[in-house]
Amino acid sequence: MEKRIQKIINDRIDKKIELIKNMSSNNIYKDKILTLIVDEDNVKSQYVKAIQSTFKKYLPKAIIKFVYVEKNMDRSDITRRLIEEVDILNELNGYLFIQPSITYYNTIPLKGDLDNIGNYNDLWNKYNLSITSQVIGEIIEDYVRDIDAPNIVIIGDGKTVGKPLNIWCQQNPNWNTYQIKECFKEKEDELDVYENGLNLKYKLSTNADIIVSATGIPNSLVIRDKAVISPTIFYDEKTQRFQNDLEELCRDKCDTHTILNSIGTLTNLELCLRWLNEVLGFNSQERFVIEK
Repeated sequence: MEKRIQKIINDRIDKKIELIKNMSSNNIYKDKILTLIVDEDNVKSQYVKAIQSTFKKYLPKAIIKFVYVEKNMDRSDITRRLIEEVDILNELNGYLFIQPSITYYNTIPLKGDLDNIGNYNDLWNKYNLSITSQVIGEIIEDYVRDIDAPNIVIIGDGKTVGKPLNIWCQQNPNWNTYQIKECFKEKEDELDVYENGLNLKYKLSTNADIIVSATGIPNSLVIRDKAVISPTIFYDEKTQRFQNDLEELCRDKCDTHTILNSIGTLTNLELCLRWLNEVLGFNSQERFVIEK
């Protein structure tokens, strides 16, 4: 199958790198702080290492500061911990919850949440989406640009990808957007949603032009010859390999991309841009028009 998504991602990566270089050319961001809110078990995770590597490469004069919290701390306790450890006026230049160690319920009422996980008042606006859902939205825009009435299927209803991405995609009147809230079960005959005798989930997925599977259930999607984006990840202790939603034997049969490869690069570059936007006080609408 033609690998169209990689070309789209590469183009988006180049544009974001160019924006970062332009925005940071005068080093006005020097010594500003990115605050990562994370539990101690995840401070050395692949995700955190990738963020550190990206900032070191493109924004080397930035400082990364960690605020450690316990898993499942409530909103008020996280807010209190952040205020205790960060000079809110001088250091809170933008913060990020490291998922999934901090759940989306623990949003805090302080300006600077770079992932916008607490902002669901204007979901039709791409620039209010979480980082991952936004970059996936950008990929979808480019992928379906020349497809008449494209079929977009979103699997999963999480608050950082599935839910906001679905609501945003629904705003485009030329797209047919379908959301499957529950993940696929292992056997097709276990699925209990049927339409005219045909399993509805199977029908949607096989007629999709592009699928976003964000359930975090490894090997839960069995399909071939489709464009698939799987932004969630799972580490299998037995095989000592990272897994995504798409069944392993299908991955070479699809135009598929995961958070571990180029989508991870794209999301971390977007994080750099959002942080710069917060530090420099740029208008977010103008900042995100990357086609200019």
